[in-house]
Amino acid sequence: MDIEFISTAFENGELIPRKYTCDGDDASPPLVWSALPESTRKLAILCEDIDDPDGPKTHWIIFDLPVSLRGLRDGIPQQQFLEDGVSQGVNDFHRVGYTGPCSSKTVHRYQFTLYALDAELSMEEYTATKDLLLKEMKGHILDQGQLVGLY
Repeated sequence: MDIEFISTAFENGELIPRKYTCDGDDASPPLVWSALPESTRKLAILCEDIDDPDGPKTHWIIFDLPVSLRGLRDGIPQQQFLEDGVSQGVNDFHRVGYTGPCSSKTVHRYQFTLYALDAELSMEEYTATKDLLLKEMKGHILDQGQLVGLY
């Protein structure tokens, strides 16, 4: 993984600020990336609670991000279609867009994965789920970067 993928709100392996959780504003955190492979055509981001007792729980699916973007501001609107052809899928809470972590008895890890793709994805945005995203990305992932926040 050569892609640098960070948040300006928290360090990798550190606590996610309350603002970006359901105990706060439930806003998506700001994300920044660099060192994409030269042949990257589109980007996608998947955020999961990898410590959920029932298995990884998807908190955010955002895809068809243009290569010209070098990051996302915080508080991305919870709507399917965004500027520049960017789309968001349905998370495991049956919501479009980002759903932040919520307090639990133990600390959970929230893994943000940025995928550099060699193609645009061809999926119906209103049915875009983690399984469909992974299926559509198969064979098209050039590289990826990861960021983990705790809550």
